[in-house]
Amino acid sequence: MIYLINTLDVFYSIVNEFKKCISTSKHYLGERPEKITPPSFSYYLVYTDEKRSDFFSKKTTLDLQIIYFGQENSYGKPVFKDKIETMTELKCFLSTFNLQVGDRNLKFNYSFGEADEQLTINMQFKFKDDLINTKYDEEQARQTIENIYNNKELM
Repeated sequence: MIYLINTLDVFYSIVNEFKKCISTSKHYLGERPEKITPPSFSYYLVYTDEKRSDFFSKKTTLDLQIIYFGQENSYGKPVFKDKIETMTELKCFLSTFNLQVGDRNLKFNYSFGEADEQLTINMQFKFKDDLINTKYDEEQARQTIENIYNNKELM
């Protein structure tokens, strides 16, 4: 059986990979406290799109933005050197362009950017996934019930 991709599982897989790169980091999905202890990452879903590919599958596009909160100077501005060092540390994972999610290996593209002077990592995933076919599941369940009933008759 092919594992259906869950968006939350993608986030958790990225968090695990980022922790391997920067073991002391803290991670927040969406909501974060007002005062963050560096190094910290905040994860956001920017865009998702699903289109039917054929009767059994769909094409999914998933855009994520990750904001890095690092060291600040005496004026409360992010330290440029810290951002560059963080980019270098994260490239050990990002340059593979692969993320293991469950039993699936997802390919992604990434870019670095800046938002409100904070380092951002933008990741885009494009993959095919199965469609849940409820009619097929009902027929399969009906067939299973019939098999059980027929087996009881034979006993």
